[in-house]
Amino acid sequence: MAENQIVNDDPEADRSYRQNAVYDSMIMPFSAVQDQEVTAYGIDVSQWNGDIDWEKVAADGVDFAIIRVAYRGYGTGKIVMDEKAIENLEGATEAGIGVGAYFFSTALTEEEAVEEAQYLINVLKDYNITYPVAYDCEGYEDEDYRNHELTKTQRTDNAIAFLKTISDAGYNATMYGSQFYLQDDWDEDYDSEWTWETSRINSLYNTWVAQYFYYQEVGQEYPSYESIEGRNTTYDGDYMMWQFTSQGVIDGISGYTDLNLYYGEVPSDEEEELTGVPGFVSRLYTIVLDRKYDAAGLQEWVDVLVSGETTGAEVVRDFILSPEFTDKNVSDEEYIEILYNTCMDRKSDAAGKAAWLERLNQGFSRLYVLRGFIESDEFTGICEDFGIVRGNIPLSENRDQNDGVTRYVSRCYEIFLDRKPDVEGLNDWTGLILADRSYAAQLPDGFIGSDEFVNKNLSNEEFVRICYRAILDRNPDQDGLNAWVRRLEAGDSRREVLAGFTDSDEFKELLADYGL
Repeated sequence: MAENQIVNDDPEADRSYRQNAVYDSMIMPFSAVQDQEVTAYGIDVSQWNGDIDWEKVAADGVDFAIIRVAYRGYGTGKIVMDEKAIENLEGATEAGIGVGAYFFSTALTEEEAVEEAQYLINVLKDYNITYPVAYDCEGYEDEDYRNHELTKTQRTDNAIAFLKTISDAGYNATMYGSQFYLQDDWDEDYDSEWTWETSRINSLYNTWVAQYFYYQEVGQEYPSYESIEGRNTTYDGDYMMWQFTSQGVIDGISGYTDLNLYYGEVPSDEEEELTGVPGFVSRLYTIVLDRKYDAAGLQEWVDVLVSGETTGAEVVRDFILSPEFTDKNVSDEEYIEILYNTCMDRKSDAAGKAAWLERLNQGFSRLYVLRGFIESDEFTGICEDFGIVRGNIPLSENRDQNDGVTRYVSRCYEIFLDRKPDVEGLNDWTGLILADRSYAAQLPDGFIGSDEFVNKNLSNEEFVRICYRAILDRNPDQDGLNAWVRRLEAGDSRREVLAGFTDSDEFKELLADYGL
C-alpha cells in the first residue's frame, strides 16, 4: 500500500528536476514548420498545482488533462499517491475535460516498473481514461536518486515493462521525456549515458516529447495556446504529444502549469459500447476482471469465438479460472454476485444466492456453481443476443458428478466431524460411492473409524446422539437413548451400535432422499 511520505521524497517537489528546462534552453528557435496537425489542447498537473477550478479550466479552452496519479519516492522507493489525484481525476471528468494520467517512476527493476503500472491501473479503472497514460522518469542524474546507477538499457527495459502493462490493460501507453533525452537514437551528437534507447520504445509505444522555447535562459510565458502556433519541436522522432512550456497561464490554476499539444485522433467523450461478439467479451472484462479490455486480449477472444473454436460458456470459465481473477481472492458471496451479473445480467435474489452459497458450503466446486448459471435460460438468452454459441463446460471432479452423493457425504462431515469437507476427502468419499452405490450405507462406519473422530473422545451418550442425528436424522427419544447407552456400557462396540442404526428403515429412507 502507498504511504504518505515526506515532501522531499517526491521527485516533483523541486521543479528543477526537469531535465528539459536545463538542456532545451540551448535549442532555439523552434522550427517554423508545423508538420503535424494539432487536434487537442491540454495541460498536465499534480498536487503541486494546488487546488484547481476545473470548470474555469474547461472554459479556457483546455480539451484534456494528463494527471499525475502517483510516484515512487526517489529515496525510499515507496509508491505514494498524489495528494490531489482523485480530486483532479473527478474534477476534470465532471468538467467534461478528457483525462489521461502519468506515473513518476524511480523503478530499479522491471518488476518494480510493472508494480507501478499495476498501481496506476488499479486507480484508473474507476475512470473514463481516453488520453495517454504515461511513464515519466527523470532526475536520475542526481546521485541522491535510487535509480542513479542504472544503465541506459536497464532504464529502457523498465520503461518498456511499464508501458507494456499499461497497453495490455487497454490504455494508450506513452513515454514521456525531453527532446534532449529522447533524441539519443536519432542523432549521434546527443549520445549520453543519461538518455534513452528511444528506438526500442518508439517502435512499440507513443511518445510525449517535452521541449521549451527559451531565450537567454529565460522561459517564455504562454497566456494562450495560440502563442505557440507556427512553431514546432525540433525532435526528429515520431510523437503524439508535445509539452511546449512549463509557464502556461490557464484560468482556474494559480501560477504556471505545463501546456501540451495533442496530435492523435481525438478520443470520444464516451466509451464505445461494443456489440456482437466483441460486446460479449467486453462484458467479461468489465464484470469479471473489473477493468477495461485490452485490445489484443479482446481480439484473441473474439477470434476463437467467431471461428467456433470455443463457446460462450468456455470463455466465461476461462475468465473465471484466469490468474488475474483468482488473484482477487473474492469471497463466495462476491463470486456468486459476479455470476449473477455475468450470466443473468442482474443482481442476485436473496433466495437464489442463499441456495448457491449452500452448495459451496456443502463442498461443490465453483465450476459446479458456474455451470448452473451457464445452463440458465438467462445466459442462453445473453449468448443469443450477442450472436454466439452458448455451449457448456465439463466437470471432472467426483464432488461435482452427483448432487445427492455430494450432499450426503458433506452431511457426514458436518455431523461426524463437525466441519466442512476438505476437497481431497470429499472427492475420495464421493468417488467410492459413485463406483459402488452400496458403499453409501457403509460410509458412517468409515467416519467413526477415522482418527479425527476417535480423537474427539466422545462419551457414550454423545456418540449415540450423533448416531441419531446422522443415521435417523432426528434427536433421540429418551428411552431409545438410554437403551443404546446401556448396550455400550454392557460391552457392545460402537461399530455394533452403529450397525443397529444403519440397519433401520429410517436410514434406508434417508439414503433414498439423497437418491442412494
